[in-house]
Amino acid sequence: FIGPLDPMSHVDRLVTWLGGLEEPLQLVIAGEGPERVKLEALTHRLPTSHRIHFVGTSEDHPKGGMSPTPLGWSSGLHGLFALADLVVTASDDEFPYWLLEAAAAGVPAVAVRNAGTEAVVAHHQSGFLTPPTKAGFVRAIRHLLYRPALRHRFAAAATTKAAEHSIEKSVNKLLDVYALVRRTHSSF
Repeated sequence: FIGPLDPMSHVDRLVTWLGGLEEPLQLVIAGEGPERVKLEALTHRLPTSHRIHFVGTSEDHPKGGMSPTPLGWSSGLHGLFALADLVVTASDDEFPYWLLEAAAAGVPAVAVRNAGTEAVVAHHQSGFLTPPTKAGFVRAIRHLLYRPALRHRFAAAATTKAAEHSIEKSVNKLLDVYALVRRTHSSF
């Protein structure tokens, strides 16, 4: 997981849903925020706490932010993506824009379904979108973790999906909207 450690991110779900699994997985949480102390305390109560790692954010940039890349995050974050088999988010009410960075790095996602994740993750193509339940979320993670060929196929599709959100394509979409508004406005 990468992002703010605040109530909207629902990192507590990740910790409780994944922290109790017997699988030898590691959960890396990159981010800072008002929930970090609470989340670390929750993690320490789990028998699998040694597999949950809080890595913070880059401290050499203002406000803990990351330096820009083509999609906005730092090259250090790409190092985390290179180590990841998949990225996860349990938020059901925010747009986790870092999923685009993960997709551009070829990392499939398991995410709780919401308008933001639907814009970035192609369900059953570049990742899985699940209901906000432990059962569905864990099932999707296991499905990808134990099927390397499927994970590889999703990784390739993730880079294609990320390309849909390139700067050039985003600017062209915005220009199309402006042109439509201008045509509509001039017809009155």
